Amino acid sequence: MKTWILAGALASSLFSGGAGPSMAGAIQQYAQQVAAWEQQILQGLSFGWEQLMAMLGIAPPQAPGDGGTVALPPRTGGAESGPGTTPGAIPVVPLDAAQPWRAHIHHLPRLGGQYTVQAGSGVTVSNGDRGVSARAVREAANTIEQVSIPLLTKDVGQAPSGAQVVLFSTRAAYGKALLQAGLSSDEAAAVVQQTGGITIGTSVWIPLYNLQDSAELTNVLTHELTHVVYNERGIGDRLPTWLDEGAAWREGLAAEAAVNPREAQALAQAYNAQLQDAAAQQMLLPLSANEQDILGADYNVEWQDYLAVQQLVDQYGEAKFRAFLDGVPSKGADASFQAVYGMSLSAYEKAFEERLG
Repeated sequence: MKTWILAGALASSLFSGGAGPSMAGAIQQYAQQVAAWEQQILQGLSFGWEQLMAMLGIAPPQAPGDGGTVALPPRTGGAESGPGTTPGAIPVVPLDAAQPWRAHIHHLPRLGGQYTVQAGSGVTVSNGDRGVSARAVREAANTIEQVSIPLLTKDVGQAPSGAQVVLFSTRAAYGKALLQAGLSSDEAAAVVQQTGGITIGTSVWIPLYNLQDSAELTNVLTHELTHVVYNERGIGDRLPTWLDEGAAWREGLAAEAAVNPREAQALAQAYNAQLQDAAAQQMLLPLSANEQDILGADYNVEWQDYLAVQQLVDQYGEAKFRAFLDGVPSKGADASFQAVYGMSLSAYEKAFEERLG
């Protein structure tokens, strides 16, 4: 799950509405908490993209081919700046791995949308509420077919074969669906506020109200479909969190770069600044950090996961990374990593953390 807050969201001419009265209080509480996190993170952002990449020996994300632009319907004025979002703010914490509801939610209910479009490779895209137009559903399906599926086929070796993607236009509609899925009111409020998308099994739910443009949509769709592919291969729950999330971030960022390279670089630069600030304060977490530590982090820990995966691929190559993933179903993550890379997962984690911090 891509659990950043995509800030600077504008109201869409296609999407309308807001949080229902039953969720307003809980969402406002999260808004205040996130606003405080943002103020902490937005201080001292002076460390650049190129500097951190050079320090880690990591190349910038590469776009797959020429890509092409997939445009969302135009947005018009009037702010629907959600709780905790301010124009120009940086996407921030918290993280997928730290969501307690994941321990007891094992599937998402199928929602019968008014519009359903086939996106190729067995993927369907539907609207989760009436505020999502047929055009928005088609745009998402086109993005999956033109960007996500080719990228995942190239990098992971397969495309998702049975994913159901559902789009939501408002916090109220998204929150209602989450309650229907079995989340408590507090859990649903947290997910509404903190996530750009969730994946359980082969089901993907994406709140469009958090997205600024087609590049962000491309990132989120590809990120979540990476999780679907790993789940279909039976390895999603067998990978360490940093590998699972880092790999999904890698695919999502590459997809975003295919649509808008400048936006992808700006995103990376902002997160690198957060990371460097945390390093300067000696606040970086280990890759194996527990749930409590991740929830308390003042930077996006999943970006650290991405850098760990990207360094692994840059240092040893795509072929070895795919060989490692191929070995996980039969050997498990630890044994497959040892067999392919000649070192233990813990040894790599330690070396990366020492180099970063």
